[in-house]
Amino acid sequence: MDTQNCKQRCYNNIIRPQYTPEKISRLNDDEIFVFGSNLAGHHGGGAARVALFHFGAIMGKGTGIQGNSYAIPTMQGGTETIKPYVDDFIKFAREHTELFFYVTRIGCGIAGFKDIDIAPLFAEAASLKNVCLPESFVRIIDRPLPAEIKNIVYGQMRTLVDLLKALNKTERIESADDAEAKLQKLIERNARYNDDYARLALRVLQQLMHSHTEKGEPIDIDKLEKELIDFNKTEGHDTEELVSRIYYRYSAAKIIKYIQFLNDFRRYTNYEQILKDLPSISFSNCSANDEKHYYCFNEYALYSLMYIINTDWESVTKKGILDNDALEETIFGRYERIVSKFGIEGLIKMAYGDVGCHPNIQGPLHNDSHKIHGPFFMVHGRHIEKGCSDFRRWPWKSDSFEMSFALEILENDDKYIHISKNGFSYAYVPKHDYSLPVYSAMGKMHFDTEEEKIDFINKSKENAD
Repeated sequence: MDTQNCKQRCYNNIIRPQYTPEKISRLNDDEIFVFGSNLAGHHGGGAARVALFHFGAIMGKGTGIQGNSYAIPTMQGGTETIKPYVDDFIKFAREHTELFFYVTRIGCGIAGFKDIDIAPLFAEAASLKNVCLPESFVRIIDRPLPAEIKNIVYGQMRTLVDLLKALNKTERIESADDAEAKLQKLIERNARYNDDYARLALRVLQQLMHSHTEKGEPIDIDKLEKELIDFNKTEGHDTEELVSRIYYRYSAAKIIKYIQFLNDFRRYTNYEQILKDLPSISFSNCSANDEKHYYCFNEYALYSLMYIINTDWESVTKKGILDNDALEETIFGRYERIVSKFGIEGLIKMAYGDVGCHPNIQGPLHNDSHKIHGPFFMVHGRHIEKGCSDFRRWPWKSDSFEMSFALEILENDDKYIHISKNGFSYAYVPKHDYSLPVYSAMGKMHFDTEEEKIDFINKSKENAD
């Protein structure tokens, strides 16, 4: 095995690499090569071919241990279809401590997945001493993205790109102007009818909460998020069906983001408390949803996408026709690879810089050799947060929009004191429990140290009107 440039670990008195090497040419007798396969066991390419010719994989066997290899099927659907096989592997590795397993970047080749999709499936394997994971997987598992950054997956830019890809499956989009016109129609429809999708998401959420309550299950917002978004995840081929599913997903993610924001200071202990707070999100029953509506789209999101498509038309097309894979790669590909490998801090150091309008706003640098597209970030000392509409500068704070709806709840929360100076609202600080966040009218305030936060709270109380 080539262990050059790899950190070392020792297992069963044998020196092993810290991470799975990119190329493996030989194995010790107790070592197992874990590769991505298909259910039929046709090991024709990639790591599966290596396993077939070098490590004992058996043609026609698509799962489990075979020789010095272990097959995990990745070609049968989404990540939810891969997870059971990964779980089986983790169980097998726990039971066979006499073996040492090298997990390759399964699913990230022919199957078309990305590290950020597959790595979380192996989170439980990261703690096993006899399992070696790719470095890209470990970085993602060890450094999960904060909620406000993770939401780029279901944010406005992600939604617009998915809508455009859905349209492009059935219509040939041959110009940037055509793409913009089609998207504009969908956005206008969303502005008028998005309550339908939001209400569906809210009804599903209520049913999920009632089900968990009846079973006596403790509150789990992460589980709730997955169940809510997965509810309408089934793939469809009809454009209208795809568009509806995309808008549902957007609405579902928005609801969860609001619950996560509220939970920071509400500290929910049961689902009934959440249901009492959710009416603070307004619905527009009989008129168009303007920019104050919680589920609206900001016009800058479309502007940002069209700017990228216009300036990089050759990158997002093949033979003059919009290509979905090329569009995905251009908008998100390089950004996601850098985040997977180096984290958000590394991304900002490598590919971001000051945008000029504010010293703390960092935006992607668009030079020809290292062009990257991605969200703007607000850097507060050690804290980094994403702009609320993904690829835009304003509002700077990702939670300022949520704050506009939650403000009345916070003002009436008996755990907080509303501080004002010279007749103006200044801050919301906790009365007794200083582990609670501090807020301004724009959203959560961030401090580099706990001492700095406590000092701010005490001084605010002393100097209040």
